[in-house]
Amino acid sequence: MNAAAGHQEFIKASSAQLVEHFRQATPEVKATITAATGARTDAEIEQHRTQLLADFTNVRDRAHEETPQLYVHYASRFEVVGLYQSALSKVFNNIPGLQGYGNRNPIWVTTLLEQGAFKLKSFFLEIHNLRGTKKPLLQAVIEAWKEMKFTRASYPPGVPASLPLDETCTIALLADWGGDNPAAKDVAEIVRRAQPKIAIHLGDIYYGGVK
Repeated sequence: MNAAAGHQEFIKASSAQLVEHFRQATPEVKATITAATGARTDAEIEQHRTQLLADFTNVRDRAHEETPQLYVHYASRFEVVGLYQSALSKVFNNIPGLQGYGNRNPIWVTTLLEQGAFKLKSFFLEIHNLRGTKKPLLQAVIEAWKEMKFTRASYPPGVPASLPLDETCTIALLADWGGDNPAAKDVAEIVRRAQPKIAIHLGDIYYGGVK
């Protein structure tokens, strides 16, 4: 996860500003929705705007329910917030101008938060170079969100085969460690040192839907 997308205060503040963007059907918002989704009629645009408003209101509200984490990365336990983090991470990693400060020192995030809501709101309207194409960040976020929200890995078919174990077999059981944060890496290192013959992932990570 991009460090900026793992900054809890940024997730809370940025989702709040997205709610403000989609609260009204301004010409700017309409044009952005058209560019991001291909919607043409007023009815189609309004349907997308209403859904985006509901989506990001949900992200904002869920993010505010969680107590601040002590780790470097904030990995939400709410699916909708995890999806938003993944969408932002994808966009930020594809924009050269948002990579320059390094993943572990996203100075621009702190600057945006310190400068307040107006700066953060205008930040989404700035034109960025996204893989050679110039577009507003707001459009890029909508595109990533639409792609992220409905893309999920399918479960493998069938039933796994039984696996006989010998009496000295060691098994590592892991859960709640998919945030790519220092705590997760510590857990992974403990398992490596133990050298288990089998590692079983019990799940319960945020579902970002990314490979």
